[in-house]
This record gives sequence, structure tokens and C-alpha cells, in this order.
Amino acid sequence: MNKASNARIDDTTPVIRQVALMMLVLCLMVPAALYLRAQRATERLHEPVKTRAAMDALLAAIAPASQPPAAVPDKTTLAALMPQCVDLPGYQGLEFLDDVAEQLGQLDRQLEGLTAIEGQRNAPLRRRYQLQATTWAQGVANGEFGCQQAAQALRLLAGPRGGGLLAHAQWHEQQRGNAAQSPQPAVRLAAGSLAQADPWRGWPGCIWLGGLQPGSTAYHLAPSGRANWSRELCEQPGFRPVNAKTVVAARPAAGNATPTVNDPAWVIPSDLGALTSELDALRLPQGRLYGDYAAALPAHANRATVGRNEVDVGFNLQLTIEPRTQAIAQRIAACYTGQEAACAQASIAFGQVGAAQGAGAASMWERAVTRMTAVAVIDVASGRIEALASAHTPCYAQENDGPFRDAGCLPLWTEPRRRPDALLNHAVFTDYLPGSTIKPLMASVFFEDAGSNTEQLSSWLATSNTDRFNDELFCLGVAKSKGCNRPIRVQQRAADLGWNTDCSMLPSRRCARADILFGRRLSARLAQDGDVTSSLPDATPLQRNALIGRLFVAAPEAGGGERLMPLPEIDPTSAASCRDAKGGWHAANCNSSAMKPLVNEAEGQGQARSTALGVATMLARLTAAANGMQTVRRPHLVEQLTDASGKPVATAATRSDGEISIPLAQAEPTVVAADTAQKVLRGLARGSTPGGTGNLICKHVFGPRCTQAGTLMAGKTGTPSFGFDRFSLTQARQRCRANPRDEGCLQKPVKLYVAAVKSGADGQGRYDKVIAVMSERNWTLASPKLPPAARERVHGGSNDLDNVSTEIAMRIIDAAWWPKAAKP
Repeated sequence: MNKASNARIDDTTPVIRQVALMMLVLCLMVPAALYLRAQRATERLHEPVKTRAAMDALLAAIAPASQPPAAVPDKTTLAALMPQCVDLPGYQGLEFLDDVAEQLGQLDRQLEGLTAIEGQRNAPLRRRYQLQATTWAQGVANGEFGCQQAAQALRLLAGPRGGGLLAHAQWHEQQRGNAAQSPQPAVRLAAGSLAQADPWRGWPGCIWLGGLQPGSTAYHLAPSGRANWSRELCEQPGFRPVNAKTVVAARPAAGNATPTVNDPAWVIPSDLGALTSELDALRLPQGRLYGDYAAALPAHANRATVGRNEVDVGFNLQLTIEPRTQAIAQRIAACYTGQEAACAQASIAFGQVGAAQGAGAASMWERAVTRMTAVAVIDVASGRIEALASAHTPCYAQENDGPFRDAGCLPLWTEPRRRPDALLNHAVFTDYLPGSTIKPLMASVFFEDAGSNTEQLSSWLATSNTDRFNDELFCLGVAKSKGCNRPIRVQQRAADLGWNTDCSMLPSRRCARADILFGRRLSARLAQDGDVTSSLPDATPLQRNALIGRLFVAAPEAGGGERLMPLPEIDPTSAASCRDAKGGWHAANCNSSAMKPLVNEAEGQGQARSTALGVATMLARLTAAANGMQTVRRPHLVEQLTDASGKPVATAATRSDGEISIPLAQAEPTVVAADTAQKVLRGLARGSTPGGTGNLICKHVFGPRCTQAGTLMAGKTGTPSFGFDRFSLTQARQRCRANPRDEGCLQKPVKLYVAAVKSGADGQGRYDKVIAVMSERNWTLASPKLPPAARERVHGGSNDLDNVSTEIAMRIIDAAWWPKAAKP
């Protein structure tokens, strides 16, 4: 028995030894691995300035600004203050002091953005601060560091990371019990706050606006604090558009400040990052998708030289935005939302803003005629989106940024709530009832029928005669027939003109939406979009999903998704019951429950929805048909993507393992006959003539030029119902307190305008641009200077023809195209 036990012990001894050996190895390897990992992590971190003293000297020079704030020093001033820095080597393409001046300007904007201004809540600082250049120059001269270290500290604080550092810094004014006169510095940074990761892991690709036409100016987006590297990267051959004669770096506007008249910030659509974020997978040099596309290039990499380093770079993004048109539209949108400086830059007399009939901007809350304005411009022939202007007032921002509004804001009957998405670019992301802007779509069906009275229909279109349009839609104004199929045809025509896309009788979350990057139909599987992608059953395009427009589409169901509204056969008797004794249509009068939603939809109410871009999409497709085009691309924001050598890259969708690239969206048939579409445009062109819904505003904007200007525009107004148009604000508030579900309490005072325009660029003198504007109207103050009947009233409430969206559109038409398109 002892022998057997000893044998078992001898058998297990090697196993014990092996286990012990493995544990010893692990004990040695794990600390070593952790040490190496920590070492690598440490190596990736570096101090952006050689000494803390350089940053401390910079912070010590930040102090409360004078009134008005002093001008940021330029290169000449800096040369006098810092003569020891004059002859130093340049930095990334700029002379040393030019770079310092640029960084000082960016730092000043960073500090301004931290300051509380009118209409802004929860700002970090109460006072406006500036860098005192003389104090800083003395600190540089007396410090134990040189100009290069001082400039490195400045670049850090002025750059994108600097905004966060300043926002979370230790500001003296925020400390409890601080004295008004204190020797302490205004701001300090916590110890250890300057370490940052190594930036040389690659640079994002350039974003270009403009440069599509030979000899034009192109603008590349320069992120805050990165103007230098983006200039050196984006302005080198291969990155700049081949047709551009001049290239300019453009930074987004800072805070609520109005950019100067020549500031390139005007050319950048707001929320551009949100609009193009789906392409970051290719524009940023990281991730699997970027790696797949870079590996597919001839060099199997996408690299460029920046400074002295060759680095990976993302793919470049060329947008369709036309910089001049975008700047004009954005400046005028800002003017009408209360930025008086923008009015002056646009050469618009402030007293004329919104003053076609009655009180103008000076008598409105926030001195703004509109609380929100959205503008979209589309080039008809190409489908390029040339402008996406968006503006709102500070108080409008508070309404959607909750939980309360400032005392100086319009006291609406609704409570503020946090909806950040409601503040994104309004031309794309703000939808509302389209109102009478659907009439061109409906008229394109009516004009097709044999025996239609062209003159009468044109007159009704110009005067926006909703009652007679309903007669036509429901076949009460046409010869008797076996059945009335016009509602079904209008529902289909909406799809023909870019609305109701991907809608069917089955609920779908894609219904009425489309991609605005490349102009594709949305699809969960590309094979459903007509592409030869049988080997890519689950491939998803790179796309930005946006509502375009819906008409005769049912409300979303509980499970989500929308579907086409089932349209019953129209019974003449039931349809006639919806009219009153004078021939006016009212959904509430209908004796058929099936007719009520149809009447609402026919007036651009009910479940109908669109955006400024969506309304422009509809008329652009109709205008293309009128111009004789057989096919046209859907509106799109991306012209192309290019690699570091400037060659286009087919990147409309993901690439399969078999390297099948998905092509850009193809042009689609215009469907509507040219002569039918031309009849619609002729009817719309009468809208600016006497009796038309645009005549009042045409005379206000163009004055004696209205008759001539009217030959360049074919437009349609839209005025969705607003129950408080003829109520005072106090009356509206009382009514909503008594009955929060009152119809007016759920509505917004929105007006729209859409027009085809002759810009003068088309060699045949055809309508070649389409502009659409959507605005939420503002209210007048309870001012004793106003007549009692005009106090606390919504703009344009007493007259549908006083349409501020029409006014904004015509201002843009006048500034953007009149000089070129006007006849001598």
C-alpha cells in the first residue's frame, strides 16, 4: 500500500512542477506587460509646451476686457511688442507672427464664447475677457522661455482643446467671496491639465464648398484652432478642387456673434457636421471602412505630407454648396431673425424688414420678424443643393433647450422643453404642414386631363383658390365620369416629384424619406434600390436620412412606420357635403368620415409634412420636366469624394469583400410631360402680378422693378392654418390655459414660399434654380406706439398675402440673381 501511494505521489510530481512553473511565468509576464502598456501609454502622451511657465504667462495676461473690447493685435503690432520674435521660422505655411496673430484672434473668439450675452443662459462667465497683448509680450520677454514655447502655449489654448480647458478652468470670478479688486490672476489651469495624446495619427480629409466652376473660389472648412494644418493640407495639389482659382479657409461662426461682411463663415451651412457625419467613416483616417477603401487604392494607402511628416489622411469631401448663394441666403435669414448687423451687410434697410403691411421688425419681440427661418436652393439641371440656410432667435433656442425661458422672451402658451434636434439646420430637419405649396403638384394632375380649362386653373393657382382646387380634386368641377381617380393620381404624383418615396400600403420607416448626401432612395438592402448587389444582401449605403415630403400618407401606426393612405372611391354626394352654401370647403362639414382626412390633406394640412428642402425638391423636379429634361438626379449634397491624389472615389456605399463598389444614385425619369409642367410654371409666374398671392411682397421688395422681376420668378405661397392669426397673444394664452387641446394651441404660425427662378446662367433663359423658404412668424410687442389692433399680434395674421417667407425669398433672389438675370 505504501508502494502504491508513493507511486501516485511520484506520478503527480511532474504535474505540480508544471503548474508551479506556469504560475511563476505568469507572475513575471503580467507585471512586465502592464509596465510596457503603461510605458506605451506614457509615450503617447506629451506636454504641448516645454514648460508650465509659458502657459502661466499666457493665462496671467487674460483679464476683463475694456468697453468696447480692444482689437486683436495684428502682425505689425506684434512686431513692435515682440521684436525678438520677428525673424523666427514660420509655422505650417505662415510667417511666425502671422500665425501668432491668427491664434490670438481664435483665442479671443474662444473667450467671447464663454461670456454671457443677451438671450444666452448658463454661460460659464458673466464678464467678457481678453488677452492683454502688452502684458503677454512682457511676460514672454521676461520669462525663462522663448517665443517658440510661448507660441506653442497659445496654439494649445486657441485650438479645439483650448475651449474645453478654458470652460473648465478655475476662474476667479466663479470663486465665492472673491473681491472686486484682487491681485489673483483671472484664470488658472489645474495641474496636469496640459497632457494630450500624440496628434500624428493622421488628419481628416478636407471638406470643400465651391470650386466646381472653372475660375471660381473654393472654401475648405477649417476647424476651430486648426486653420494652419488644414491650410497646409487642403491647399496643396491633389486636395484643392481642380477648377478653383482661389482657395480660402473658412471657420464656422463663433457663438451668436454676427460674422463680418467678408467673413467666410457665411458660406458654411449650420450643423454641417451633423449633415455629413455619416461620411466620417471615410473622411477620418481610422476604422475598418476607411482601411478597406485606402487598401483598394493603387498605393494601398491614402497618405500626404503635412509639414515634415507623411501621414494617413482621410478622403476629401466635395460638397455641392454654392458659396455665394449660401452666404447671401444665410445673411438674409439672420437678418430676419433679429441680427441687425446682417441686415446692414445685406443692404436691407432695417425699417423695411417685415414691413410690407403694418409693423416691421422694430416692433417685434427680439426685433425679429421670424423666430425661425429655413432656406433651401437647388440647381434644377444637376440636382445639386446649393444652399441650406438656417437661423433662429436666441429665445427660439431657449424654447427648445429647456427647461425655462428668460424674462425677455416671448411668453408663449407652451412650456420650453429640451429638444436639441429641433435646433439643427432647419432647411433639412424642421418639417411642418406644407399648406398651399402642394398646389403645383396637384395642378400638374389637373392640367393633364383633356378638357381642363387652362386659363381658369392658372388663375386659381396664382390666387391660391383652395375651394376651387378642392372642386377639381374631388371632381365636382369637371364633367361627369364613372369615377373620380384624381386623389389617387395626386398621391402617385407626389412620388413622381420626390415625395412619398418608398411608401406603400405596408408601414415603413423609410416612407417619405430619402438620402440627401447622394440623392439615393433609402433601403435596408441595396438590392431593393435597383443596383446589381446580389452578393451584398446586407450592404447599407453611406447616407443621411431626411424627410422630404408626404401627401395622402396615413399617420404612423403603433409599431412605427407610415404607409400610403387608402383612398376610397369619391362619391360626389359625400364630397359635396363638405362645402358650405357659398362653396367653401370645411372638413368638419363632411358627412363621411372617409372624406374628412382627404379634405385636410388636399389643403396641405392633416398628416401632410415637408421641409424647405422637401418643397424645393418637388418644384425642382417639376421645373426639370418643364425644361424638357427626361431624367434628373434627386437633390444631393455631395458632388464627389476624392483621395489624396485628387482622384474621385466611388464611395456611395460600403464595399464588399469582392470589391464591388456601389455607384452613385442614377438620374430618374421626370414623368410629367413638358407641356403640362410648363402650364404649371406659367400659372405660378402670375403669382407676382396684381391679384396674385406674391404681388404685395413683390412690390415691397422690388418696388417699381416688380413687373420686370416677376418675369424671373414662378412662385407659390403656403399658409398652413393657424388658429390664432386674429387673436392677441394674451387671448391665445388665455384660450390655451382653458383648453390646452384647442386646435390653435397645437399649431405654429408658419408660412412658406417656393419659386422657380431664372438666374441668368441658363443659356436658353429657362428656370434653372428653385428656392424654398419656411419661417415661423414672430409676434408684435404690446407697445403703446402701435395701434391697439396691432399690439401682441402675429406677423401677417390679418392678411395671408403678407407672407414673410415670400419676402425673404425675394430678397435672396434680388441679391443672388437679379443683377445677372435682369433684362436691360
